[in-house]
Amino acid sequence: MIMARKMTLESAIRQAEEADKRVTEAENNLTAAKNKQAACWAKVDEIKAEQEQARFNSIAKIAIEKFGENVTAEQFKEMLETIMINDEVSEYINSEKAKQNIN
Repeated sequence: MIMARKMTLESAIRQAEEADKRVTEAENNLTAAKNKQAACWAKVDEIKAEQEQARFNSIAKIAIEKFGENVTAEQFKEMLETIMINDEVSEYINSEKAKQNIN
């Protein structure tokens, strides 16, 4: 029967120091991964904002083409509300919105 060698204080300290190093390395890797994760999500947000801005610019361009160069957002809204009073127009717009929500 082989008896396990009794651990000395020095070997116990070495093991504890090695464990400390592994924990520190794991913490550093986790920090780096979290930083990378944050950078990736920031890029996602940036791309979403760019796409949204491009969409708004396209809509604004159409509004300016159809309602004039000097139309304000409030004037544009009022014109659309006036157009929407017509039941046929309102029904058409609502059906188009419903189709978009289905897709």
